[in-house]
Amino acid sequence: MGAALYSTLDAGYACATIDISISYFRPVAEGQLLCETVLDNKGRTIAHLTARITQNDKLVAQASGNFAIMSMPPERR
Repeated sequence: MGAALYSTLDAGYACATIDISISYFRPVAEGQLLCETVLDNKGRTIAHLTARITQNDKLVAQASGNFAIMSMPPERR
């Protein structure tokens, strides 16, 4: 989810996970998975995202997380 948020940030900004909750519903031993992530809310300093992982249209896991948005110091840009 952090990568999905990072792609929306302006140059010079980074994000870090504040908290994340993952619920697992089905075991997966093999095969292809699809992850769809939604940016539910993006404020100036905090964003909330949710993700759904499916296999053959069946929900395998679901996650939600809050992320800090922060300006990078000039020497780290």
